[in-house]
Amino acid sequence: MFFANFTLKTEDEKLISEKDFIGKYTILSLFRELDLPNFIHYAAELSNFVEWFELKNARVAVVLSCPAEKLKQIKTTCKLRIELLCDENGSLMRSVDNLKDKKISPATIILDRWGRVRKIFDEICLDSLKEEFEQIITDDNTLNPLIQLRRAKRSFSQEKVSRDALKTIISAAHLAPSCANKQPWRFIVIESRDFLEKIHKALSGGNYWMKNAPALIVAYSKKDLDCELSDGRDYFLFDLGQAVALLQIQATQMGLIAHPVAGFDPVLVKQVLSIPEEYTVITILAIGYPSGNISSLSEKHQAIEFSSREREKLDNVAKFI
Repeated sequence: MFFANFTLKTEDEKLISEKDFIGKYTILSLFRELDLPNFIHYAAELSNFVEWFELKNARVAVVLSCPAEKLKQIKTTCKLRIELLCDENGSLMRSVDNLKDKKISPATIILDRWGRVRKIFDEICLDSLKEEFEQIITDDNTLNPLIQLRRAKRSFSQEKVSRDALKTIISAAHLAPSCANKQPWRFIVIESRDFLEKIHKALSGGNYWMKNAPALIVAYSKKDLDCELSDGRDYFLFDLGQAVALLQIQATQMGLIAHPVAGFDPVLVKQVLSIPEEYTVITILAIGYPSGNISSLSEKHQAIEFSSREREKLDNVAKFI
């Protein structure tokens, strides 16, 4: 989640906004009212940890609800080594209130490198703050668990996938990056039994298992929907691939299989779905909820449905120079 727009002032009365916190982890401690004894105690304690946070490439600041001209005086008087900011108009405090549905003060907030709010502490405790901060950094630098979880499963339950769920995974695909924002991807989502059976006839024999999927998504595009490159690269294929990858990750989060295949008759698919000749049908995805019952699968597919993932060694596919 992100804060709504807010504006703060530095000790030199320079205006900064939420965009100025992008790029670094940030610790913001907020004091709604200047309870000087409480503030001095906390700020002095926090000052002792500034170097620790800076070694983690984090920005540390205390936000006060007081006129900006008082910041230098407070910092000098208290001999603080932390950044002081002024929420003179209360915009940041209101954003915190809206997120928590109540007024809290003091409070401490952890922002990540994107400026997202990752944690709000209703109470200020440096031990908890450090522990949570380290966990956030660890989580952010770990391989995304959804990528690890995604597998090309073939055993589907017969539970229907709702229209809303299908719209969500298509929306994820539609947020993919593309050359010059051309957005060359096109999708046809097939739910009706009549069209499913017609597409089943276009599948290769090895893709028999797709007939048990409650929905299919046909992904297609054409060259002139994307950038025209001087060396003739068909970049629309890459961009549609990016969209399908995001679709798969979103589906995995939702507990859905999204298994793309290449084995089908593209001419028949175009005929059934009235896709113009100039388009390329690139893949068909089988969509559905997984099932632990693999009796409908061939012996070969049963053997690999729950097998460990096999990948080439990283050194074989990537070079760091």
